[in-house]
Amino acid sequence: MYRMVKKTGGNKLFTRYKPLVSMLLLTTALALSYLIACLSLTPPRYELEVGDTVTRTVYANRDIKNEAATEILRNAARENTPPIYRIDEELKNSLIYDTEAFFDSVKSMRSRALLMLHEDKRAEAPNMAPKEWSDAISDTANIQELMNILTLPVSQNQLFELLAASDPTVQLLYNAVVPKITTNLAMLAAEKVDAVRDLCMRELNASGGLTEELKNVGGLLFDRYIQPTYLIDEQATEDARNEAALAVTDEVIKNGEVIVSEGSRLTAIQYTLLCDLGIIRDASADISTHVGIAVYVLIAFGAFFAYMYFCCKSVLNNLRQMSIIAIALLMMLLSSWACRMLSVHFMPYIIAAMMTALLVGERPAYAVSVLSGAIMGLIAGGQGNEIFNSNTVIVCLGAVLGGIASTLILRKAQKRGTVITAGLVGGATAALMVLCVYIALGSPAVDVLKDAALTVGGGLLAAVLCAGTSPVWESLFDISTGARLNELTNTNHPLIKQLMTEAPGTYHHSAMVASLAEAAAEAIGANAPLARVGAYFHDVGKLRRPKYFKENQDPNENIHDSLSPAESASIIIAHQHDSVVLLQKYRLPSDVIKIAGEHHGNSLMAYFYFKAQQESDAPVNQKEFRYSGSRPSSVESAIVMLADCCEAAVRSINSADKAKVEEMVHKVIASKYSDKDGLLMNAPLTLAQITIVERSFLKTFLGLLHERIEYPE
Repeated sequence: MYRMVKKTGGNKLFTRYKPLVSMLLLTTALALSYLIACLSLTPPRYELEVGDTVTRTVYANRDIKNEAATEILRNAARENTPPIYRIDEELKNSLIYDTEAFFDSVKSMRSRALLMLHEDKRAEAPNMAPKEWSDAISDTANIQELMNILTLPVSQNQLFELLAASDPTVQLLYNAVVPKITTNLAMLAAEKVDAVRDLCMRELNASGGLTEELKNVGGLLFDRYIQPTYLIDEQATEDARNEAALAVTDEVIKNGEVIVSEGSRLTAIQYTLLCDLGIIRDASADISTHVGIAVYVLIAFGAFFAYMYFCCKSVLNNLRQMSIIAIALLMMLLSSWACRMLSVHFMPYIIAAMMTALLVGERPAYAVSVLSGAIMGLIAGGQGNEIFNSNTVIVCLGAVLGGIASTLILRKAQKRGTVITAGLVGGATAALMVLCVYIALGSPAVDVLKDAALTVGGGLLAAVLCAGTSPVWESLFDISTGARLNELTNTNHPLIKQLMTEAPGTYHHSAMVASLAEAAAEAIGANAPLARVGAYFHDVGKLRRPKYFKENQDPNENIHDSLSPAESASIIIAHQHDSVVLLQKYRLPSDVIKIAGEHHGNSLMAYFYFKAQQESDAPVNQKEFRYSGSRPSSVESAIVMLADCCEAAVRSINSADKAKVEEMVHKVIASKYSDKDGLLMNAPLTLAQITIVERSFLKTFLGLLHERIEYPE
């Protein structure tokens, strides 16, 4: 059986130790995630108490609000806000009504007192003096009854004075009191009440026609019903003071500003700031933080491995691909940590997803996007005691959605330039998260636009790092990316140019096989670029002896006529091994080399074998007429084998007849599928896929071998 020539150098070393290298890289990625998260959440700390002398200047490790200073300014704003007054119309009207009601009660009281007199005394009532009224109504119960009628408490002397007063006198009292109360209640502030009462009393004392007791009753009315009606609106005042406090701009200490200088004593306010910044050492809190980070990181990586186990098990079992994922994560962590010093928004956190999509595959890239979001969100948001903040949300969503967006662009990338496009799209997607979150928080427009621009820049940086390093990883890990395969089909490649000049027949044959293989692979969902490149290079071994192959020979001369069947067979068979040697020399991907080494498998060279049997009476050793390669082990390798055989067979019939072409293609594919040596037994091709491949070949052949118009002579 054919064996590929072993490569030497770094790839050999990696192959030998790849399990160890892969585990080391994955462990390093996990450990680095934990370390960077710890550094983010636990900055340098100091053992300080209020009143301690600080031995070194302490700086702010991030922007932070000075809550104490801000609260002082807010309290000052509250105190400087004047109270808001309003006229209590309900109270004013009530006081006026109660004043009027007092005189109504005087009238009722006088009527009731008249009924208490003896009939012979009632006629004398209008002329009775207070003393006479006192003698006439001496019963305590009657006096109390009369006092209860009045709406304002008065003395007994004042009661009898009111009884003795004539109606004009009572009206005079009314006129001296009620207008003054009504007028002064219009808008009376509390601080003016005493002055108004004094003024009203002086005016009442200066008036004539009223006894001292009646004037005292007027004083009682002034004291009772001259009340402040221009009152402080407590709710409106509180609202105004709160608005004034809210209008105060937060006092912010910027990152790098001095909190406390060397040699000074630590104040309570400074201590609070240091606690808020997470700078005061708290051993128990640090242990809890470290344990929490460890659990968080383990859960994130555990979820990632769980997804890979259930959804991408082939990748999980592929140490080479897992090593690439580990390197991608390490690049993300290191580059993001470096860029974090500038801004968390400039971190190239989508680079891990981009590298995974480019070098491993689409589905693992989605898992890496989520893992990146979980880890980078923690790192971006972790600042002192403020573990989760708006940056956590922005970076987490940005890494997840930006990574998914870039993956969708890169899943079928055929050009290096696509990486830049993917980075810009991923960065723009993450920038949308910045805009949405900041707008929801009401952040200033300048800050929003600046951080959005930095996020796009982070995506572009990720693209540059990915595009710049991907050729290194492609070569080191022997990965056949779409871009790398596309570059290999360029006619400027030395082997392609050599084929075109030294073996043009083989070149045209290879180009035709490439067209057949690419279309068939695309039809069944296989790796079409790999099938195309493998077909282009599968016969480069013919460059060693190009004239020994029919497609490069002169039509009138066949060099094999002068050779024995065994000699001819050995030369033809050798081209498969020679192809592998050449391709390894030019460091082509192993997937391409494998196709070249498997495109004939261990098939029998029937023509020279039967010719040898005809020319010899002795038994012929079949092994001398078999290719020494391995059976096709991949779908792409099997497709190239079928395309190679079908192209040669169709070319041999020299006809554009559709029926003949269909018959030949079907015959060739059926012979390979039913071959007793099991040429396709190792290739994961189903019968349904083989049928699709056959139809694709026919479509391509009939498109290239169509009938042409016969031009007249």
